Amino acid sequence: MEIVHRTRDIDREEWNALTRGARPETHYNWFLFCEDIGQRRNLTYCHVIYKDSQGTIRGMLPAYSLHICLRDFLVSFGLLSLARLTPVLKTPFKITEVHIPYSVDSLYLGDPLYFNQCLRFLEEFSRERRHAFLFVKDCSSHLDLPQYTCVEQFPEVCMTPYPSWDAYCGSQQGRRAKNIRYEYRKSVEHGTKTYMVEDLGGYSTLLETMETNVWEKNKSYSEPIKGYFKKIEEYVPDLTKCIFAENGGEIAGYLFLLENDSSITCKHAGRNYSCSDPYVYFRLLYELIKYSIKQKKPVSIEKASYDAKLRRGFKLVEKRSYLKSNLLALGDLYLRLIKRANRRVATQVEEIRSLQDAT
Repeated sequence: MEIVHRTRDIDREEWNALTRGARPETHYNWFLFCEDIGQRRNLTYCHVIYKDSQGTIRGMLPAYSLHICLRDFLVSFGLLSLARLTPVLKTPFKITEVHIPYSVDSLYLGDPLYFNQCLRFLEEFSRERRHAFLFVKDCSSHLDLPQYTCVEQFPEVCMTPYPSWDAYCGSQQGRRAKNIRYEYRKSVEHGTKTYMVEDLGGYSTLLETMETNVWEKNKSYSEPIKGYFKKIEEYVPDLTKCIFAENGGEIAGYLFLLENDSSITCKHAGRNYSCSDPYVYFRLLYELIKYSIKQKKPVSIEKASYDAKLRRGFKLVEKRSYLKSNLLALGDLYLRLIKRANRRVATQVEEIRSLQDAT
């Protein structure tokens, strides 16, 4: 086994062979993109590679290390309002994270037989580098890690493709099918048109501006990254596309997608809040569902606007994270505080589950 700090030091074909069938963010070029954009926070990869006696990669645990910022501490304690007002100030502490950067997932790639060995190897690396914590982040499945502190995370949402649009509408309970058709029709009557764009060269400024509109409207603590959309087009142009909504001759909103042979991820949404169509966001969701049906691929959307999505047939994907301290008394105290603070997140997650149960 070995630790690899640069994606370019791993063979592209071997990497992508391990990620077949996985989400688009596991693509080799996505990690190149994240390595570039992540330099702003000194993100450094520490992928664990397991090779057999012939030198073939049999398992890979994508991971990275970075400095913990003051804002990260505030978010981990659920103090989101205070985090929004706090600049990104680095602390002396570093953390090792098993995670796909700029995503809501962590995945081990390859033969699962070697997962525990890879994780133990990373634990040793983290201790030797004197990183404060090791964080297995945003897991979709339960892991048997008794020596770690398990905390709930906000879920992802997803939808498996329906056979047709009519089948989708017909599957919705109660008045939902009628409401879906009504919202779609009203958006059309407001003059909103939608279309797909696959070549996004020249759109980066627009995408960034409209995403900033959403960030300011929602008062999110996570600021948009300057130059993100321009960089992403440089690295993964074959994976990116946008569903645009246009009203009155102007782009009123978009959904930014990553798509590979297996699935679709909706990564970002942007809005022009001066648009006269009150249904434009729902219209974009319906066009995304139609596109999923056309492509016969499942679609996932990252953590936001749960009520709107669950009321339109999306399902929750539960997420958990696992933390281990490399510090002594201070680390144990921090983990106890994290566990207590996570009660607030767990309560919010339970409220989100109740929305799904009520739909």
